[in-house]
Amino acid sequence: MDSTTSRSDVPGAFVMNPGRCGSTLLSTTLAEHPQVLSLQEYMISLGSLGFMSETLLTGAQFWQRVSGPSSIENLLRRLDRIPREIVYTGAISASGNGRTAMPRILGVALAAVDPDPDRLFGELAATVPGFPRQDLGQHHRQLFALLAHRYSNRLWVERSGGNCAYLGRLLALFPDAKVVYLSRNCVDTVLSMRRHPYFQLATIGEQFERRYGFNPFDEDCPDYDDGIAPTLRPLLPQHLTAGQLDQRGSLLEPFVLRWVQQDLYARAVTAALPDDQLLELDYDELVADPADQLTRVGRFLDLDDAAGWAYSVAYQVVRQPHRVTPCSTAEITSWQQKITKAILTTGTYQPSTVD
Repeated sequence: MDSTTSRSDVPGAFVMNPGRCGSTLLSTTLAEHPQVLSLQEYMISLGSLGFMSETLLTGAQFWQRVSGPSSIENLLRRLDRIPREIVYTGAISASGNGRTAMPRILGVALAAVDPDPDRLFGELAATVPGFPRQDLGQHHRQLFALLAHRYSNRLWVERSGGNCAYLGRLLALFPDAKVVYLSRNCVDTVLSMRRHPYFQLATIGEQFERRYGFNPFDEDCPDYDDGIAPTLRPLLPQHLTAGQLDQRGSLLEPFVLRWVQQDLYARAVTAALPDDQLLELDYDELVADPADQLTRVGRFLDLDDAAGWAYSVAYQVVRQPHRVTPCSTAEITSWQQKITKAILTTGTYQPSTVD
């Protein structure tokens, strides 16, 4: 690999989504277009390390961020709750800050790009530390350009589940990136979120953020214990059990709160985007007419033969069934209305079933 690859010669886009709305499927279909480098779960795997840096970073410092051990993967593996999105099956591990686990970039992002992610990881380990000292956004863009040239792609499309919450930070790093906003109704999204271990963890992390101002599941977060209320201490990553995580899925309010916050924030951010930088895509419309909706995506991204690609992959778009009952629908809708009204009126909402 050539580490001198231009940092700005490959355009890109983000698939913005609240999670559990078909974004993985969209990434997979985009990967079948020869012009697209489909980066899956890259940004979310880094946590705050993907967005926050007050200083310029050397190539070695940046590589440590993207290749360091994944705290989330390590925890989910310990709990035997690895989601199917983590597709890597090899044995590479990384060490840092007293932890050993799969490198952040390897579990999904590289494993989805190359059938031999170990080899690709080794190539990047020999190349990325040679990047010049530059800001974090330039490092990301240089890495994406490097991978795009490696696979003869013309553009990159990054998709991380639940990235609505940090779209503003993404656009600060990538101001010219296009945005495909994939949304889904609150009821179906919440019913799917509550059964997924990552989103169960996410609502626990948000609970800690509201009360203590930190997320214990974020990458490189210290292991807190002192000063944590006895009722919350069992939910810290070093104490959490699989049963406690599963129990989180019995709740509704925290997941509805997450959906409402992301939806309101995403709409506020996208309202400022010009028409040629934003494409809104609805999950229900996608599954009802996948060829037409995927053609819209392809044309928005300026892909060659957008319609031909869309029709060739449309068969993959299948609606996943949910166990929806009138009771759950009514309860979720009630929470949605209550939370939305509170946030729009007061700017905040304090959950009643947690905290």
